[in-house]
This record gives sequence, structure tokens and C-alpha cells, in this order.
Amino acid sequence: MRAVTMNTNRRLAAFTMLAALAAASGRSLSGAEPQEHLIVKCEKPCASVVSAVAALGGEVTEVYDNLDAVAVRVPRGRVAELSAVAGADAVRKDVTVALPPPVDIGEAAEAQGFFDLSGEALEAFARDQPGNYNYNNVLTGASTIHAGGTLGQGMVVAVIDSGTQAAAIALGPIGTGTVIGGENFVPLTQDPVISATSRFNDWHGTAVGSMIAAHANFLFAGTSRIVRSLRQHAPGSVFPCGVAPFATCSAGLYVIPMLGTAPAAKIYALKVFPSQGGGAPESRIIAAMDRAITLRKNFNKGGSTAPASGTGTENDPYKYDALNIQVVNLSLGGPTLFAGRDLEDELTLALLDAGITVVTSAGNDGFAAMTGGSPGTGFGSLTIGASSTPVHERVLRDNQFGVGIGPLYRPFNGVQTAYFSSRGPTADGRLDPDLSANGFASYVSVFAAVVNGALVSCGAPGAAPTCRSRILFTSGTSFSSPTVAGAAALLRQAVPGASPIETRNALAAGANPAIVADGSGRFDQGPGFLDIPEALSLLASSKVKASLPDVGHHTFGKKGHFDRDDDDDELGAGGRSVIGNVRKLGVRPVQFAQDRFSTRVKDLLPGQVAHFFVPSDDRTDQLIVSLTEIVPEGPQNTLFGDDLFVMGVDAPTSFAVHRIESPPGSGGVFVNANSTFTIEDPQTGLVRLALQGDWTNAGRISATLTIERRRSPLSRRAAEGRIEQDDVIPFVVEVPAGASEAVFELFWKQNWGRYPTNDLDMLVLDPNLAVAEDPDGNPLGSTLSSPERAVITNPAPGTWTVLVNGFTVHEEGGGSRRKGSKGRKDQFTLRATADGEALRIRK
Repeated sequence: MRAVTMNTNRRLAAFTMLAALAAASGRSLSGAEPQEHLIVKCEKPCASVVSAVAALGGEVTEVYDNLDAVAVRVPRGRVAELSAVAGADAVRKDVTVALPPPVDIGEAAEAQGFFDLSGEALEAFARDQPGNYNYNNVLTGASTIHAGGTLGQGMVVAVIDSGTQAAAIALGPIGTGTVIGGENFVPLTQDPVISATSRFNDWHGTAVGSMIAAHANFLFAGTSRIVRSLRQHAPGSVFPCGVAPFATCSAGLYVIPMLGTAPAAKIYALKVFPSQGGGAPESRIIAAMDRAITLRKNFNKGGSTAPASGTGTENDPYKYDALNIQVVNLSLGGPTLFAGRDLEDELTLALLDAGITVVTSAGNDGFAAMTGGSPGTGFGSLTIGASSTPVHERVLRDNQFGVGIGPLYRPFNGVQTAYFSSRGPTADGRLDPDLSANGFASYVSVFAAVVNGALVSCGAPGAAPTCRSRILFTSGTSFSSPTVAGAAALLRQAVPGASPIETRNALAAGANPAIVADGSGRFDQGPGFLDIPEALSLLASSKVKASLPDVGHHTFGKKGHFDRDDDDDELGAGGRSVIGNVRKLGVRPVQFAQDRFSTRVKDLLPGQVAHFFVPSDDRTDQLIVSLTEIVPEGPQNTLFGDDLFVMGVDAPTSFAVHRIESPPGSGGVFVNANSTFTIEDPQTGLVRLALQGDWTNAGRISATLTIERRRSPLSRRAAEGRIEQDDVIPFVVEVPAGASEAVFELFWKQNWGRYPTNDLDMLVLDPNLAVAEDPDGNPLGSTLSSPERAVITNPAPGTWTVLVNGFTVHEEGGGSRRKGSKGRKDQFTLRATADGEALRIRK
């Protein structure tokens, strides 16, 4: 155990104070107290941390093989005691990563049957009849590779997701024997009995698996919308029955193949999301990544690849002690304060070191900049954005609204970056994504049900009567990522001597910048659209680097920490400046003149995005965005007209907090007339504004953008202080009688405008020492927001207590290069108002 220091004594004193407050309010800090889920860095076997967790009434939930860390849960009021044992900067929140919902989904007519393609039949079909609806296999060049006999034979792709169905052939296109086994990381208390390969899992992971390794021919009636649409838009993807090569199937039916990018590859399912939907803690995703590393390391050491347990059935899949995993696909992502350096991001490097190419989805938080999450922000990830081909969208819209609607809905004939695809760069100034592939209206088959009009897993309540195999058109970067994961499997089969890094670099370097035709830049589509033959040519000729791309201008000392901080800028201090990082990529943040900025945005193509990075400091109360003089050019969309799609996201740099959207949850707003939007109380850092020529437009569009910034003077009544890791600093505020609203705000220097970002929390207690909570029972002021803000309606008059907690203060922070200032410290400002009037804050 670490020696007790003065800082540790301060933390324990703060905990004692917190315990006293809880006792006074009648709330226990143990037993029924809410649990804090944490990830704790510690040197294996982490004995002191494990002992401390048990002594504090907590539980260790994950122990890792390849990571010096454990996941735990402890009573919320005892986190400081755990930090005293683990050490400063060792404790992180175990955030929840959401299962990515489909962005735009449609269902085709029910298939009249299908037949499996495998072995020699698959090789012959891929050689002689390369067409399929997915169309990617032509556009990406996969069909060329398939025709040469390379279909991913012998390659194993681990899919970290909601499970991948391994049902009998009558239920799905992946086929018996393709899913070779799986492991379930979801606790049985949350998801009893449902295995990683069950058809009753959420369908997301099966759809992902289809994009990698589907190999089936589906039969549809000639009168179905999908057949009629494809015969117009992609006639090479549909084959009539009754004539060669499908003379044996019934006349009047048509064959539409469903082939993944690597249709002969094998899949190992690592289930992290529960069967009925919902998120997974980051610690569980780390556990699955850690397991993939262990399996590959054991193979590298000569371990047996025979099943170690299981019967190989759907509900009792084979599990292995060693497995030759070549590729891992992660169609998921979550927030990070330290892009490239958080635990998930670090594991992308460990996967590469073990021999595994890592492919991740960019995320569906686009189209504003800096919205990609972890582990896509990892240095080892091959991060994939989503494109949208006209064929995919037109077939989807024909199926949704009637054949003939597709070309009217999507008149633009070029490939676009999908409107939902998250964009780069990363907060540390790296270009992102690494390339793109179609992720719009992907053609997949899943086992799912419909309850109250919504598509749900067959494990959901009330699902049983409608559970069946369904053909879907589903959209998201979740489905562009496995397209590239399949490509990685093809390359690893074709050039077995290539390293996983070389495979990664070949796919990125081989991307074709000419496919996407909407004016997308490097932040939108990456270097281009997936081009498998070009990537294979580069890899086979050894024309790719054997090392990862340079980390840029960052310099690190012997312990991996920054050698020095950047100078303070208008947005903050400590670590690196995000403004400085993105400037090195050619970004010029908005420059206000007397708090006003105006520019003419000219000639946006359908789907093209103009990005604006808007500084928001701790005095910014409002950003007022106006669009005027909107001028569409040429013929317009006959269904909707031409317009702008406008998106504004707050300052967090690895996920989107949408601030301009209508209706709520839509991610943005469509504009065709003069419009004004107000962003109230933006977070501190770079707010991103994005204007898209609506992807459904027929022609170019222009507009004048004006941004006004309204700022308040600093209040003399604000409290300021210096905080270290795990400090809990109390303040009191007198709230007057009759106030209709009280607002508490906590600002700090190393905010979203700095890299890495610190995470300070604020606990607000009313005069009865009850914790102010949101409707879900979560404490106000304990989020990943910067600043933290707690708004109390009709506050009780009297003495309110505010506790400021240094939950994550990175070692790189300091805010200055003056002697003695560097370390795990930050400077904060606490404000409180009642009906807009500043309140005095006392320690």
C-alpha cells in the first residue's frame, strides 16, 4: 500500500466531512448508498486495490489479463478512500457505451426462401456471378478478389457486439459452421441463459456478422419492391429463376445474393451488449478486447485451437483457450477525455502487438466535426466512416414508399458521405476517420421481432409471436466497419506474411478519394473509399509502412507524459491546446470581431458539409446562429425542394451533444428560409457548427452564416480555487426566499478546449443536506460536462452546500510552465445565481 501523504490526508478529511454531511441528512454512505462504477489502474495482481474494495463494501467486477487495471464498484461516498490506496490519477469512471441504434431502417418483403453458398459452390458463384445487392463488392473491388479464389478462407474475425447468431441454415445467411463459437460477457443476473450465439440476442451483432461473412442466395417474388427496384437501379444484383445459372428454382422468383466482404471467413462472437438492448459499461468492452488478445497470444504460444468447452450448439457454443484471430471488429464507441491514451484506446495497440488488425466504426454522431468516440480514437484502430451510394438509398426508399420514389428522394447520382457519419479530427490533432465504406441501407438478414411497430430482439417481452428471419436495410457506421473488417480478412489471407499494422496501413493508403463525389474532405470521408485491390497491391509489393502513422506534434517523456504544456489560450490552460492541435491540420477557428462573425457559404453540393469551429470561453452565455440569403441553384428535389441541413454540437470532443435540432433527437434541423437558433450556455471549448447541402438536394445551395456571441462579465462573487486529484472542497451558498431558480456552475481551466480534458464534479446539497438529483436519480453536476451545471427550480431558501471534487485531474495538467506549477492540479471557478443575481459563495 502507498504511504499516506498530505494529499491523501486531505482526501480522507474530505471524505470524513462528506460522511458527516450524509449522516446529518440521514443517508448512509454504505449499504443502500448508490454504487460508483470505476476502472482502477493498478499493477497486477492489484492485491492492495482488491483488498481495499472489499474493505469498503465494494466488489471487483472485472480482472484483466493484459491490462494493469481492474473494474470495481464501491459506495459512492467511499471513492476517495479507494483513491488513497490506488494512487492519484488511477481511478476512472466506468462510463456506459450505448448499443448503436440503427439510423435509418427499412424491411424488405419476406423472402420466399434461400439456399446456402459454401465451399466450392461459393467459390464458383463468386467467380462467375459476382453481382449482389450490397453492390459494395463491386464498388470496393471485393468481387475482383473473390473471383481469384480469395474469400477469407481460414480467417477468424472476432465480433465484439451483441452476439452473432449461429442458427441452423433455415434461419439466416451466415450459415452453419461460420460462427465457430462465442463468449458472453453480460452477467447472468442481467441476461440469464442467453448465449453469445443465440437467435434471441439483439440483432445488431448478427447484422454486423452478415456484412463480414454472409453467403446465401435469397429468393423473392418478382412482384416484390426489392426486385422491381433492383432491376432498375442495379440489374446485375438480381437473377431470374428458371434460367441459367438458376434453372432449378421456380420461375417467377428472383435470386438476390447476400455476400459479405469475406464470405468464407469464420466469426467468433464476443457478446458485450444485453439481448434486450441497452448499453454496456466500458469495463465490459475492455474485457472482451482483453479476451481477444489472450486467445491470440495463447495461439502464438502454440496453444491448442480445439474447443475447450461447449457443445457447439446455438445455446452452448464452443469456447476456446487459443484461437488464431486475425481481425477484430468493434461497431461501437463511447466518450473519452484523452483520445488515444484511454484504456480502450491503449488496447487497440495491444491487439496489434498480439497479431490482430483492429477495425472500428467512426460513430453515428455526425455530421459535425470532432464527434468520433473511443476506441475509434485509438492509435491502433482503423476507423471507418460511412458513405452512402445512390443505389442503396434508392432501393431503400423504393421499398419504404413505392417503386419510383427512390430517384426522386435521392436525385444526386454520386456517392456521398452519409449524413450521420461521425467526423474528425481527434482532439489531439490527428486526421480521422481512416477511410470510408458504404454504411447506408446495408442489406442484411437477422432474426428479430416487431413489437408496437418497433423492431426488437426476439428476447424482448412480447416478441415471440413475431420472431422470424427478416431482410433489413439498415444504416450506420456499424455496417461500414465490418465491410472493412472483411477486407482486412481478405488481405490477411492473400498476404499471410504481412503484419496487422501493414494490413491496416494498406487499407488506409489504398482508399480511393475519387469515389465520394459530394466534396467531402479529409474530416468527412478520410483519405477515400475502400479499394481492396489497390490495398492488396500496396501490401503485396511492400509499399506500406510497418509502423503506425506519426502521432503528430506531441512529444512525450519517458513515462509517456507530455514533456511540457502548451501556453494558455483563450479557452483554457494545462496539457495541450485543442485549438493549437487542429490548427496544425489547417483548421482556422471562427474569429469574432466585436463578438460577431459572418461569412458566405457558397455552392454546397448535395451532402457536402462546411465545418466551423466556434470558441466558447467561460464567459460565453449564448451563441446566436443566423442563416440568411439561402439560395438553391438549378433544379430542386421534386419531393422536398432543396435546403440546408444544420447541426450544432457542444464542446465535448469525442461525442455529440446536439444543441441545434428539431424535433429533439433528430440531430439537426432542415432550413430553407431565414432562420435563427440560440445555443444557451454552451460548454467551454470549441463548439462545432456544420452546414450541409441536404443530401437529398438536386443541386448546389448557398447561404450567409452569422454567429453572434453574448458574454457576461465575471462575477466578483464567484469562488476560485486550486484542486488536485481526488480533492473534495466544500462551499456554502445562501439562497434567498422566493427564488424561482438557482443555478450552480463549476468551470475549470483544463476543459474541453484542452487535451487531455479534466473531469471535475460538483455535488449540490439543499439545506436539509439532500443531494440534488435529475429525474433519473443521478446527482446533478456529476457528468462529463464542462462546465458542470445544476439548475434547481423553486429552490428551498437557506444554506446550500456545494462540494467540488477533482474526479479526474490528469498528470499532464498544470496550466503553466512556471516552476513548481506542473502536476495533477487544475484551477476552478464556482458560480451561483438566483434568478440571475450572483450569490456570494463562502468556504
